[in-house]
Amino acid sequence: MLHGPQPHWSGEYRRRQCSQLLAPAVLLLVERAHLAGWTVEEVLIAIGDIADGQLFDTTDTSPATFIDNDDSHIHRQ
Repeated sequence: MLHGPQPHWSGEYRRRQCSQLLAPAVLLLVERAHLAGWTVEEVLIAIGDIADGQLFDTTDTSPATFIDNDDSHIHRQ
């Protein structure tokens, strides 16, 4: 059974909680695919490709847009 987010969860905390919730299912999927003969790398890349496609289909936005990219620590000249 998957539990939904709590109303007070937001931002990065909500994202981490979602990842922790999904991790066991993803690890099981990776293990099963690996036992079927796929390399772990192939499986993880395929999962990433599927997730990217789903994100694009849902938002019509490139998946790279959703990556946290805080460049404030880089000194620009």
